[in-house]
Amino acid sequence: MNPAGIITNLLSIKFIYPEVNSMNKLIPVFILFFSLSNAQNDSLESKEQKKFENVNVVVHNNSQVLDTGIKVYSFLNKAKEEQDTLEIILRYNQIAERSAPREKIVYLDSVVLHSRPFGDYAATFNAYLDQAFIFLELYEFKKALNASLNAYALARDNNDASMQINALLFIGHINTLWNNGGVSLSIYSKIDSLKNLSPSQQDVNLDLMLQLNRSNAYLQNKMPDTALVYIKNAFDNHDELEATFFYDSYVWNAGKAYFQKEVYERGLDSIKKVASANPTAYQRAMAHYYNAKYQTVTGNKDTAIIHYLKIDTLVSKHKLVFPEMKDVYNSINEYYLEKGDRSTQFLYLNKLIKSLNIHTDISNYISNTTRELYEIPEIIFQKEAQIELLQKKENQTRNRAVVMAVVLIVIIILSLFYIFKQRSYKKRFQMLMSEKSNEEEKPQGESQNATISVEVIQELMQKLENFEKNNEFVESDISLNEIARRFHTNSTYLSKVVNLKKDKNFSNYINDLRIEHCIKKLKTNEKLRNYTIKAIAEEMGFNNPQSFSNAFYKYSGIYPSFFISQLNKKRKHWSF
Repeated sequence: MNPAGIITNLLSIKFIYPEVNSMNKLIPVFILFFSLSNAQNDSLESKEQKKFENVNVVVHNNSQVLDTGIKVYSFLNKAKEEQDTLEIILRYNQIAERSAPREKIVYLDSVVLHSRPFGDYAATFNAYLDQAFIFLELYEFKKALNASLNAYALARDNNDASMQINALLFIGHINTLWNNGGVSLSIYSKIDSLKNLSPSQQDVNLDLMLQLNRSNAYLQNKMPDTALVYIKNAFDNHDELEATFFYDSYVWNAGKAYFQKEVYERGLDSIKKVASANPTAYQRAMAHYYNAKYQTVTGNKDTAIIHYLKIDTLVSKHKLVFPEMKDVYNSINEYYLEKGDRSTQFLYLNKLIKSLNIHTDISNYISNTTRELYEIPEIIFQKEAQIELLQKKENQTRNRAVVMAVVLIVIIILSLFYIFKQRSYKKRFQMLMSEKSNEEEKPQGESQNATISVEVIQELMQKLENFEKNNEFVESDISLNEIARRFHTNSTYLSKVVNLKKDKNFSNYINDLRIEHCIKKLKTNEKLRNYTIKAIAEEMGFNNPQSFSNAFYKYSGIYPSFFISQLNKKRKHWSF
């Protein structure tokens, strides 16, 4: 049974941010669950859809919620009795959707438990990524990373580019958040390579998302100018940006970038714009953070401490965890140390130590785990994929040694052939350089010229001699009829004389004259040797370089490019 798309054919966007309660939040990482359906699973999906319609009612009041929940549990128990794995997976997903975060994680574990052995990797992947989403809401970043890595490993093992992109967006976001921006940038490059394997209708959203995430990573690496390039590019190339839920995040990142560039007022203005519209606790905390930084820079430490203390209140009330906490408590600790308030300073010193421990623990875990479970396995996986690809191309009846032997033999044969050809070319080159004529006049019988008088032949031969001396053959429009016209004779006579005295047809006669002339010119004219083959061909009267090269090879046994290269080598040798 093909596992792809057994459970759901889903296209949705989730917006990840601490305390996510709506789509209008900051710092997004999106899960784009692309269409995973397969034609072979139509009957299964139809069955699933009919069952889902029985329970997926529109909820308007608590009684309907309770009624719907009872029905779902009833269907689950029935599925367990009938050992219908597909139905069990479906019902656990439905129960998870109706559960609080902690309980939802447990039910998603049940989805994984049943879907993975069943071979429904789409349902397993979705469960892992849903868990990652929830763990981020709960500030459990280590567990969020583990769930994301599980999702990525599954998608990679099944060679599913769309799923890999979704999981990598989570992994990249978590690494950026906890000071591992360099790894994040390599992850986003990986996504770029996967995009070509997974064309979808979400290309614009994915492009906006990647540019936003890259700007985050460059801000984490203290490279605000580079971050602003990506931000500006998004605004310049996407007219619809302001109407999307990416807009606030781009404005926020622009504010952070200007802060890093020490353009504080402009940066604070951008941050305030975002934080003023229905902010979460995290947004309020970060707005206070940048306010405090601004007040500190402008020398208003007493005003700055008010903002830092408000952050402390938000952290305590909402159990917030974020990387800037250590900076917050360090600033509070230093403020009270300068004031000489030892008791308050001691209180915040303990909070500073705790925040440093949290930061170090999470940051190190994110870095080490990403390296161990993503970077190293990725190298190994790529290596194994290359080996597998090579093995598939090998003939099953031959071992690698035979293949290598065959390849070696072919290489030797080709090498010998190449050496032979080179020697042959060089020999022919030497013959050309010695100016030995390739022509030997063929003795002619009386019968061959019986139809043409001796006087006519002599007259035409004299004219041909003048034709050759004047190099008229390099004219590109020269033809048998044209020369016959010039010689005041007919083309039949002229053709017969050329065949009789030159032992070749008229076309070969003209080509040979041109090639002989070309060889002489190339020997003496270094400037001509610097021309392209096409230019030389035109100089000699040929209409295209291919006909010139063919004529040159027919006459000399070597190509003009080889002849020129040998002349240049001799020139260099003579110069020494």
